[in-house]
Amino acid sequence: MSPTAVKPPLPLPLERDRICSAGDNWLFVPDRTNPAGDLEIGYLVKNGERVVLTHCSRQLAELFRILRRLEFEFSTRLQRSEE
Repeated sequence: MSPTAVKPPLPLPLERDRICSAGDNWLFVPDRTNPAGDLEIGYLVKNGERVVLTHCSRQLAELFRILRRLEFEFSTRLQRSEE
């Protein structure tokens, strides 16, 4: 591989979107589907206040997936460089 070639992304284990921190005391709860197939739209929650993300919960979940992938790739490459 040439020095300027970009390596393919490392595989990230497949998993459901997680509840995660989204800033100062906010939690992001992504879309959830129950066994009956009913969809609960994702939302942000802080101190019992809930903001339903009707138009952007999937995009925010995708952003968090991208951030997790970047963190995973960075930590993996950092570990490799330390070996």
